[in-house]
Amino acid sequence: MAAQGSLLIASFLLILLVLAKPLGFGPGKAHRRSVAGRGWR
Repeated sequence: MAAQGSLLIASFLLILLVLAKPLGFGPGKAHRRSVAGRGWR
């Protein structure tokens, strides 16, 4: 179960990174503010 959970988290983070790149997000930027500003849920 632990291995499956970590794999799920890893893939989730990977997807987040892939989605964040085209949106212009980067380390050091306010993610929550940007997401809220664009009307994301």
